[in-house]
Amino acid sequence: GGGGGRVMKKARLVWTPELHMRFMNAVNHLGIKNAVPKTILQLMNVEGMTRENVASHLQKYRLYLKRLAGVPPNAPLPPDIMQRAQPYHYPGTPMGASGGMGGRGASGAFMPTMEQMHAGIPPDIGHFPLGRSGAGAGGSGGG
Repeated sequence: GGGGGRVMKKARLVWTPELHMRFMNAVNHLGIKNAVPKTILQLMNVEGMTRENVASHLQKYRLYLKRLAGVPPNAPLPPDIMQRAQPYHYPGTPMGASGGMGGRGASGAFMPTMEQMHAGIPPDIGHFPLGRSGAGAGGSGGG
């Protein structure tokens, strides 16, 4: 007999890069102001995912946006948060014209990876193949 592990109802969801991209697609589709967990959950359409899973990820994403925008974590999300978080998308400089990675449909979509979100760095930084040599990445790593 093998009376092994009971299936726990509250299995901890692991956010894979693919799930994160679905989340980002949903948020970009809705716009950050309309992006609420319930709607994101419906758009993502992932089996086994709960509203709570989405809510906690959305909270992290909002904190990330605030960090990029220089807004205190406890402050409300300003209406122009996207402009503040990604100013290089908005002025229409020639540099921004060269499409980055991806490029299917979503023009100028703000799609940080999970690594970028956790590190609090803007999505553009990942475009350089050299990694983080040079570019003044200080030694003392935060936490």
